[in-house]
Amino acid sequence: QRLLSFNEQFNSSSSSSPSFLKLNKYQKQQNNLNNNNNNLLFTQLLNQKQINSTKSVRTQRTPIKEIITLDDPNELDKFMSRGEEQCIQDMRTFITQFSLRQTTVALMTGVSQPYISKLLNGNHRELSLRCRKNIYCWYLNCRKHPEKLALFVQDHPTSRLDTTAEGELIPQRRERYVFRPVLIRILENYFKESPFPDTSKRLEIATACNTNLQLDKKGTQLMPKEVVTPQVVANWFANKRKEMRRRTQREK
Repeated sequence: QRLLSFNEQFNSSSSSSPSFLKLNKYQKQQNNLNNNNNNLLFTQLLNQKQINSTKSVRTQRTPIKEIITLDDPNELDKFMSRGEEQCIQDMRTFITQFSLRQTTVALMTGVSQPYISKLLNGNHRELSLRCRKNIYCWYLNCRKHPEKLALFVQDHPTSRLDTTAEGELIPQRRERYVFRPVLIRILENYFKESPFPDTSKRLEIATACNTNLQLDKKGTQLMPKEVVTPQVVANWFANKRKEMRRRTQREK
């Protein structure tokens, strides 16, 4: 009890002494300085985190080298032997079918988006052979291994792709295709021949449509959204058959 009483008296007297007040003021200054330093450190860490979050996440994805490296090196030579115009047409159809953005292709191939656009518009000679080969390898690889493409664009909700249980890409829903009169005439003629075209026939019809559409545009390369795919042909024939059935029912 005496010890406790002594401590209370000491604390009471020391707290009111000038030396204690100076010490207490010094401690407060030190605490404020430490708090300021901690706030500054926190701000620096936060800024660094924000900078890191804006950096490219390419390192978290499949490396470009893996995307443009084919299982069989001879596959590229065989593909290019068909002629680069046909190669580009195949790529155009693939990109349109799955609603891929040119920026996505650019990220995956390491080729800038303006050059991707030039290639798809038929100005492939403006690109170096190495760039063209990288893009062709990307196409062949993604066509053969669609899971690489699906995984790569998972963090792009506007370009996200889905795959079946077997790993095949599921075509994305496209905007309604606007058919020009020249295409309507071609499709109507084919419909008269057979209202139920098989896979090879749909490909033939799509090729005929694209060829005539390009002639109608006086040789100008088709935009990706203008390309007629076999799926577009299938949709047109399905709608045409529905229209014919409704017309028949009205006549009855």
